[in-house]
Amino acid sequence: MSKKVKKDSTINKIYFYILEAIALVFVVALAVVLVKEFTPKTLTTVDKISVTELENRALNDGSATSFYVIIYTADNAENEMIQEKVVEYYEYAKKNEGAYPIFVIEYNEDTDDRIKPLLPSTFDYDKEFPCMITVSSNSISNTKATVSTILQTLEDAMNK
Repeated sequence: MSKKVKKDSTINKIYFYILEAIALVFVVALAVVLVKEFTPKTLTTVDKISVTELENRALNDGSATSFYVIIYTADNAENEMIQEKVVEYYEYAKKNEGAYPIFVIEYNEDTDDRIKPLLPSTFDYDKEFPCMITVSSNSISNTKATVSTILQTLEDAMNK
């Protein structure tokens, strides 16, 4: 009789350890999902493209690649107005094959001389950032220079 009690006790311990391991895995998985969900989604979440890569991919490689590029300046309050929609669109584009990819470039002193020729001559560098350019058929086909037009363009693209 003592062997049976000992055997039952060992089986109970094994079940307890298995349940404990399952609970631990569940808690860790839940924590990972929650941390990922509540990670701030900023423009830095979106894939970056260098000016050189933009020039090569968009204007010189001869392909019919189409994509969006958000050009922004650091510490611009308007970045906060677009970043949620830009990240939402970025996630959407990764999951939907027909959607244009989206990239970001930070406009600063290092990129100034190389970005200026890509934007319209009427572009106001003091007032019009962030902006979004559409690259299509080896040229910049469209420039959106207001928060509302950027948001509307991305929303329309996701509703197609």
